[in-house]
Amino acid sequence: MTASERLYLKGLELEKNGELRAGAYQEFAKDFGVREYAFMFAKTKANEVRFKTGTEFKRSNLGGDNFAGSLMRHVLFALHETVAKENAREGVNYLSAEVKDYWGNRKKIIEILGYLNRLSHIDHMPHWEVDAEAAHTLAGAIENFNA
Repeated sequence: MTASERLYLKGLELEKNGELRAGAYQEFAKDFGVREYAFMFAKTKANEVRFKTGTEFKRSNLGGDNFAGSLMRHVLFALHETVAKENAREGVNYLSAEVKDYWGNRKKIIEILGYLNRLSHIDHMPHWEVDAEAAHTLAGAIENFNA
């Protein structure tokens, strides 16, 4: 995983544990050596800081270097597609077309989706409910995809 992917996951962990201070995110960004990460934030208000979900990212910051071209970012966009089109097949199609070595990365993709799925039913993270459910559906579709 890249440093920016690790930062994103750490940010989700912070939020999951109720840590919503900007300083906590800044410290981890510094520790991971990530300079550009402001685009990851959905909220920056004091004590309400959190990173975006896949559906909040939409198509922004997709493709290119660093986080924008990472496996994590592709998975988040696949969640957006799954939710927007109400069909996990759209997410599978996106990932299989856009992820380099999709078959070699399939297990990692399923692991990422499993992690994101665990964000469902967390009382203070209702904004993750739809994406977390889509992560579960998309992981199942990937596991059953045989093309």
